[in-house]
Amino acid sequence: MTTGNRYFKAAAILLGAAALLALWYGIHAATGFMPRCLFRELTGWKCPGCGSQTALMALLRGDPAAAFMANPAIPFYILYLVAILQPFSPRLRDLLTTPRALYLLAAAILLWALGRNLLGL
Repeated sequence: MTTGNRYFKAAAILLGAAALLALWYGIHAATGFMPRCLFRELTGWKCPGCGSQTALMALLRGDPAAAFMANPAIPFYILYLVAILQPFSPRLRDLLTTPRALYLLAAAILLWALGRNLLGL
């Protein structure tokens, strides 16, 4: 992929993500609607992502403290997504998506889910 195509792809992803976040924020602001977590509804336990919607809304309002309180793992989720979606360092993306890295990520998410439910984190 040429450098120009890489920048175009990055800009398209950023604009698309910004448009979707603006639409989601507008719908929430107008109606107060947020989908409920199916895992929590069925089990009563918080999934690793529970609170992520509230955290993203808080970040969109410019309140990082409230975002962290809603789901303390949200900064790590965002950093990981940014790192694997950025087009400027394919080597970093390849490193973060190796089978070993993905197994470690899955283990960390599982430990976070257990910790937040069993230890009240």
